[in-house]
Amino acid sequence: MLNTAIFFKDAGDSTVQVPIELTAGEVVQNIQRGSVTPLSTSTLQASVISGLSTPIQITLKGGDPEISYGFPLTITTDQRIFVVTVAVSVGASEFKPYLTTDPTSFADMLGSIDAGEAALGTVAFQFPVDLDPSGGFVTWELLDEQGVVYSSGNAFEYKITSSGLANVVMARSVLAVPSSTPPSIDHPYTLRYTLTLPDNATQQNFYSYEAVTVTGLALVPLGTSNSIEMQGDEAVVSLVTDRLYDSVEVEIQFDNKSLGMAEITKSERVSSGYLYSAAFDTTGLPVSLEPYRIVWKYKQSIQRSAFRESASLWVVNSSLLGAVDDVRAKINKARQTLYGTDDTQYSNDTIMTWLRRGRDAFNSSYGVFTSFTMTNAKGGIRDYWLMYAEMMALESAYLMEGEKAFQFQGANISLDVDRTSFLDSAAAKIQQRLDNEVKNAKQVMIMRGASSGDGSVDPQRLQKGAIGSVGISISPASGYANYLPYTRIR
Repeated sequence: MLNTAIFFKDAGDSTVQVPIELTAGEVVQNIQRGSVTPLSTSTLQASVISGLSTPIQITLKGGDPEISYGFPLTITTDQRIFVVTVAVSVGASEFKPYLTTDPTSFADMLGSIDAGEAALGTVAFQFPVDLDPSGGFVTWELLDEQGVVYSSGNAFEYKITSSGLANVVMARSVLAVPSSTPPSIDHPYTLRYTLTLPDNATQQNFYSYEAVTVTGLALVPLGTSNSIEMQGDEAVVSLVTDRLYDSVEVEIQFDNKSLGMAEITKSERVSSGYLYSAAFDTTGLPVSLEPYRIVWKYKQSIQRSAFRESASLWVVNSSLLGAVDDVRAKINKARQTLYGTDDTQYSNDTIMTWLRRGRDAFNSSYGVFTSFTMTNAKGGIRDYWLMYAEMMALESAYLMEGEKAFQFQGANISLDVDRTSFLDSAAAKIQQRLDNEVKNAKQVMIMRGASSGDGSVDPQRLQKGAIGSVGISISPASGYANYLPYTRIR
């Protein structure tokens, strides 16, 4: 059962949702909000706006920066009564909301935490029975070995229990680690709790320490990205957003038709934001140079409009992967250049784009139309298809290098960087060969009936539908038995 929900709030008003777990048929009869603690100059104001429906929606207003507030929600159903504690951190660096179950141990030790994450920390202070710890407060600080403070805050809950042998102060805090905090595998950070008690003219401070290891976040760019998967493998698609969204859906489409949709409820904190991912089984998806469209839709539940992003998913076989390698071997031989940058290299999804366009160009070239899918192209058909893809890739690189070309002349220095002439020459040679060979080759293929299929057809052999064929088979029952070769029966 969830009994602690933690949220972040900036300077503006916020609406949060507190999920609660109900059994089948259980009905909420009453939701009572307790007092907000601690009191401050601009104490946090919380109002339940969802009525008795779930999840419980609460509006949050006000609150002082760098202060954590807490308040209980007493929920009465037709079967039981339970309490959910809501903690709200105001004005700190935004972190991933943390939902957990209250610890049953004496103290909640963190151990390790990812940069950009938030966690629930519990600390205990013991005092003799003759010392009254009432009226105190607890703060926390995350320090490195040099004493630099990376984040700090206060405890949202302060409880005193007495066993007759000692007075124990239990305090709980929202511990938020900024995403800019450097990882500390070899040198853990120190989490320092400070309990301050009023003592007439002065204040007394008591300390508790805990070692915390901060782990780094994966570097993932914002948005979505294309992917290529072998047929039968599980295709994992992902989306990275700069903030959390409570409604995220992903849909796979092909030929403007929906093949499936899923709602994503979990996310993972990364350096640039929040990562949502989903997996699709590609066993039933046909291999094709036409990519499947992965369409993401995400929004906040209180918003009417939604954001959409899309990417391509290619489901391929070993023949198409071999074609990718063949094209790269021709156009990307250098791999790395003296002045090269990442955008000068050809990624697999970029080559798949040129393979698709190369197929379309081959099928429609010179007014002789064919309909090869190229999913298993062989021989001359494969060679011509790859040449079209290579030519388009070189033309794209030609435009890119034209933008990057520059010339510098100084007193004794002259620098000229221009590779466009080599790319133009390579593309022109391919175009010249295609002009000289493809038109005649396709005309012969049409006459022999080789105009469709996966590209593995042998153009040297007559196919069904060849020009001049009448569809007569020669067999002993066809009347053309005299054309059969003589067979001597022994």
